[in-house]
Amino acid sequence: MVLSKNTIELTTFFALIILLPSSLMQFMGFQSMTYGILIVSIIIILFKLLSENFSLKYSPKLLAYFIFLNLIVMIHSVIVLLIHNDIDIQRLILSYLGIIVVTLSIITFVSSMKEVTESSFEKSINFIFIILNILLLYGITYFTRDGSVFKIIEYGNSLKKLFIFDEPSHIVSIILPFVLYKTIYCKSSLIRSIYILYYFIIFILIQSTLGIFGLLVIISLSLKKRVFFFTLPIILIISFFGFFEGYNDYTKRMLSKVQNTYNYDIDYKNYTTDMSNLSTLVLFWGYERAYLNTVNTNGVGLGLQQLGIHGDPGRFKALVILEAGCIDNINIIAKQKGISCYEAMVSPEINLNLPAAGEFDGSTNFAKSISEFGLLALSFILIYLLFFFKSAIKIRSIAVRSSFAFYDKKNIFFNCIFIIFILDIFLRGTGYFSSSSYLFLVSIFWILKDQKKSVAE
Repeated sequence: MVLSKNTIELTTFFALIILLPSSLMQFMGFQSMTYGILIVSIIIILFKLLSENFSLKYSPKLLAYFIFLNLIVMIHSVIVLLIHNDIDIQRLILSYLGIIVVTLSIITFVSSMKEVTESSFEKSINFIFIILNILLLYGITYFTRDGSVFKIIEYGNSLKKLFIFDEPSHIVSIILPFVLYKTIYCKSSLIRSIYILYYFIIFILIQSTLGIFGLLVIISLSLKKRVFFFTLPIILIISFFGFFEGYNDYTKRMLSKVQNTYNYDIDYKNYTTDMSNLSTLVLFWGYERAYLNTVNTNGVGLGLQQLGIHGDPGRFKALVILEAGCIDNINIIAKQKGISCYEAMVSPEINLNLPAAGEFDGSTNFAKSISEFGLLALSFILIYLLFFFKSAIKIRSIAVRSSFAFYDKKNIFFNCIFIIFILDIFLRGTGYFSSSSYLFLVSIFWILKDQKKSVAE
């Protein structure tokens, strides 16, 4: 089979967007996907600029969205600089320039998609989907090399890396839109159910709460009512006995510690870690900071990429640091400063270099964006929810009626990305400069772009 130039190019772009940022984190020691996303963005821009067949004439709508997005961020940044006196200006400016580069590469990527036929697009998606499944299956053995794959009921695993991905949620958030897309194109509800149950088992093995919730979204969109009410109880029952029962015990223990923290009733010096899943605690911490930082800034927010730099650290931070095993560092700092352990843990002046998970990404894109952009971010999230329900209704209609042959495959795929990103917003996100956020912005620009329904080629 001879692959066209467009197929190879599109596949390469998708592979770079999905794999390079995580690979750089794993093998180069980067703390986030930011550098990887910026490198990918520059590669896409330079490649298309040097391409003989690519026209630099962006559609007026794409340029308008590009200017609008960057203008909004710039105006907000100026307001924040006028209000706050503890802004990391260098970080803000560099982040803003990074957003310009990333969004420019996105409209370049979206513009180049008009050159891609549906046949080439489908081949590219299939290849990337195969690669992701291979990495997921290999990651299971990598993730469970201590034998804990046979201890599903015993919730908790200290080995959270999944091959090139720093944690299971990174690959799960990427593969879920592909799973939804492929599920829609299954020929019958029975095949869809088998397909979903297969990934359900995979996500149980890697103990991914995000994956379980993602599958609940997928079955609600792709299965007919009769099959839906047959499949859902199976998933819920197995989840309870094989996953959430242990998760519930862990959550109860964490909430007890949270209550003690608010009562200033924790023995920091003799603290025993109970870290089964730090992500749960970080999730609580992100939402706490979103509320505190919005209220304390009168709805303005901290500013672009300022979460973790300044603002209210919240009470949950103490527990996150304790659960991350940093109590020895805390004791040393407290003695040096002549302050209590709790004061050492929540003080932003002396605690920025401690490895508190979620310090800068807020655990979810909701928490991070609300903390940094306040009510502006909240308004955009509400707009997203309106479009989310519109896209969800459209996708369910296509899936249930099996009418996908009358819709452009690119439209369906990018709607799947748009829908699944709700998990990144509310459950587990990796910040603005990440693979899933990049693809989400691509889906937004694609959906907003003037696209007409077309019959598949």
